[in-house]
Amino acid sequence: MPPLDRFEMYQTITFNFAPTVGRAVRIIGKPGGTQRFTTILELEAQGDTDPGLYVASVRIADGQVQRSNVNKVEVQFSRNVTATKKDVELIGTASGTADMNEVGFDYDSAAYWLTLSLPPLLPDDVYHLGFNCATITDANGLFLLDDDQNPDDGFYTIQFHQLFGDADGSATVDLSDLSLLASFWFNLPSDTGLDSNQDDLLDFFDLAAFADNWLVDF
Repeated sequence: MPPLDRFEMYQTITFNFAPTVGRAVRIIGKPGGTQRFTTILELEAQGDTDPGLYVASVRIADGQVQRSNVNKVEVQFSRNVTATKKDVELIGTASGTADMNEVGFDYDSAAYWLTLSLPPLLPDDVYHLGFNCATITDANGLFLLDDDQNPDDGFYTIQFHQLFGDADGSATVDLSDLSLLASFWFNLPSDTGLDSNQDDLLDFFDLAAFADNWLVDF
């Protein structure tokens, strides 16, 4: 509003609509008169400066690049939220939906960090961790914004993979990972994630597990 006036230069028209997510603006419609187009010299998108409730930060595997052992995913929200395990889903591309009862759930209401501790025997797979935008809210009832790569499915989704042997996070077990294994051979595994039996020593047992995934590519 107001309606387009084809005789008014630099007319200001306001469009009001519900909060949405997008990357562009397209105006469709017949402007009136004999022409079937409208020349827009300046287009400004204005709105509430408060971005609302959204995912502010994500840490996977304590921030390490390794994807051999993803035992934790941490998510920070922009505001204090109300969320339970029922609001979260973990789906493996090959292994299917994980049992959330096996996932640890710890929320820090002071810093807005949600820590999900994953099962120790999580299968190697590509995972989608989804947060239900229709049920996760802040104290004012504002819903979580679905501003991920697929903003139309109602879930804020984080994708990650676990692949034992992938010490550099490249989604492939290759010479780069083998070189890292060799550099820590018969020593403490540090943050490599290559200690398959958790005995604090990289040895032939871990090499055998590494070899099982040799050249596997996610």
